Amino acid sequence: MRLNRFATFVLSLSFIFPGGAVLASSMKDSKPNNIDTRPLEKNESQGSSLIPTRDNQKQMFYAGYGLWSGPLVDVGESRSTFYLNLGQTNNNHDLTSQNFGLELTGIGLVGLHWDFRELLRLGSLNEPYAQLGLGALFKPQENLATLVNSDRYQARFGIGFEDFLAAHRHLRLEFSVALSPLGASTLMNLSYAFSKD
Repeated sequence: MRLNRFATFVLSLSFIFPGGAVLASSMKDSKPNNIDTRPLEKNESQGSSLIPTRDNQKQMFYAGYGLWSGPLVDVGESRSTFYLNLGQTNNNHDLTSQNFGLELTGIGLVGLHWDFRELLRLGSLNEPYAQLGLGALFKPQENLATLVNSDRYQARFGIGFEDFLAAHRHLRLEFSVALSPLGASTLMNLSYAFSKD
């Protein structure tokens, strides 16, 4: 009786294990052949076409015209003036850039600014960016005294569109706020960027 049970057990094992081996083999063969198991960094040729790129120009000059409103001269005295904006953009290898610029206002003030900006969505409509920087608005009539006047210095932040109206990153629209001891002022600027070369 025990021998029969042992024979039945051995016989059942012969069916189970070969079946398991066949099942495992069929699962292995059913693995899709079109899956690339290489590490991502080795798949550069596959993914490069999916990543939008910026212009090859790393440096671009720009010129713009805008409206500046707020306490530009004295505390509590709000004024509005048009201004000319000239500067240079230095694109970094990532989605960031730095801008250095000169501002000439219609009321005789001269501004300087530097800002750091980062694209929020590369390849999207108008390509929005955020910026943060420093600026100064000098009165040439005060000569050297204007340089040591703390009221003249500003912290700036804003948003803009690097590829406004899909103009191949030449037309930019920007809105920013400048904070100084005189108060908060707003700037709106439309500029055209062109190659340094």
